[in-house]
Amino acid sequence: MKLFLFRMTLFCLIIIGSFAIGEILVRQIDNPYSVKMKLIKEQGENTETILLGNSHTFYGLRADLWPNKAINLSNVSQPLAYDRRIIEKYIDSLPNLKNIVMQVSLTSLFDNDMENTDEWWRCTSYQLYMDLGVHPRFSRYSFEISYLPLYSNKIQSLLHLTKPQLVADSLGNGLGYDAPLPDSELEESGPKIANGHKKSSDMARTSHNLAHLVHISKLCKDRGINLILYTQPEYKSYRSAADPVFMNKMRDVISKFADQYNASYFFLYDDPRFKREDFYDADHLNHYKGAVKLTTILSDTISKTLSDPLSETLNRSLGRNI
Repeated sequence: MKLFLFRMTLFCLIIIGSFAIGEILVRQIDNPYSVKMKLIKEQGENTETILLGNSHTFYGLRADLWPNKAINLSNVSQPLAYDRRIIEKYIDSLPNLKNIVMQVSLTSLFDNDMENTDEWWRCTSYQLYMDLGVHPRFSRYSFEISYLPLYSNKIQSLLHLTKPQLVADSLGNGLGYDAPLPDSELEESGPKIANGHKKSSDMARTSHNLAHLVHISKLCKDRGINLILYTQPEYKSYRSAADPVFMNKMRDVISKFADQYNASYFFLYDDPRFKREDFYDADHLNHYKGAVKLTTILSDTISKTLSDPLSETLNRSLGRNI
């Protein structure tokens, strides 16, 4: 009996030790969150613009092409709540910050808290690699192993069996969304993504999410920082399937917010300058063409708008296309 207990104890210790070693090793792998943490620490003092939002900014805006020193602090599925937390935590580490550029998509005002969604595991990366301290130290958000599919993928990447799922360049821009999908997939992806967004959207969340923007605007006002919001281009197959009630509600609320809180808002949702070759799928621009175009258009327009008070007022109040 004693021998059996000894062997069972030894076996358990080996299993626990293996998981502990694995946890330590996977935390050494560079990921988009650790890249952004490094950017803040090493380049924050000279940064003039930060780019925030979800995958539309992660893949769709290029910090390396921005006219002043910019870093991309967006992440896949990053909600307004985490945009706010990043700004709150690190705004004082960015003493020369002049502009905060944030993407507001159809779903941004209607998102549930990420902790209450199927993507709860993304909160772990903010806890471990961006030091946001949102959750208790010994919660499920404090360990990579809490979400076994991603943990397993990282272990396999350590063994060179698979490639990392998400990759960011040295300025935090997302990589991997390169050439457009085949025509059939581009058309099919629109309704699929739009329907998924509708199912996960809750209009009752509008005030809750808007409060994050209000808080951000006050931080910007106190420090003389320009708050610039934009709605990204979408491919026609997405637009034709998206719920116009949600889109109209989002645009109306954000336009009024921009007018009230002295922000700028640029609406590029159906901008005709973006063609089929600019998109990776129906909901995202590709990195090497669409993102270049969006960065150029948005940065040029912002430069002109912020130097022209009348144009700024018009864009804020109407949320018009640029």
